Amino acid sequence: RRDTSKLPIRAWEKDGMSHWSPASWAENSRNLPLWVAHGTKDFPLENSRVLIGRYRELGYSLNDEWPETGHAVWEKTWDGARMWPWLTSKTRDPAPARVSLRTDSLASAEQAWARILRLEHSGSMGDLDATIVDPTHVTAKTSAAASFALVRSAKLSSQQPVSIVVDGTTLSFSP
Repeated sequence: RRDTSKLPIRAWEKDGMSHWSPASWAENSRNLPLWVAHGTKDFPLENSRVLIGRYRELGYSLNDEWPETGHAVWEKTWDGARMWPWLTSKTRDPAPARVSLRTDSLASAEQAWARILRLEHSGSMGDLDATIVDPTHVTAKTSAAASFALVRSAKLSSQQPVSIVVDGTTLSFSP
């Protein structure tokens, strides 16, 4: 963060700033419609630029706008219900083919058909990225997630065996 880079900040403060930055939690937005609006007179602009950069780095689709205003950016963004058609055209897929989950708390450790059940270190980030490749195959990659559960999605076959590759290890399940 350039807005604090020249200030005397202790290591634990830097860790906290990084941990609680929305960009550090961006993986959770994979299946959400994203529209980021930041007024050009609301400083630091870098906070939203970092978030937008992270979303794009992850390959997420998003809209961004930078109206010439301060912190009350919603006054221009929502003026005349301009965003209403965009917002109401969106629906959330209850069973997306891919789920990315990043959390430091089991209270927020579930999305769609995937859930982290235990973190390796309480309070530290754990990640689960799971993809339904086809009706009989799932891949899952984890980081600092000690255990997780997958609920059989409607996109998986209930008539055939299903294989799940977890961090390179293949597990097979009967119908």
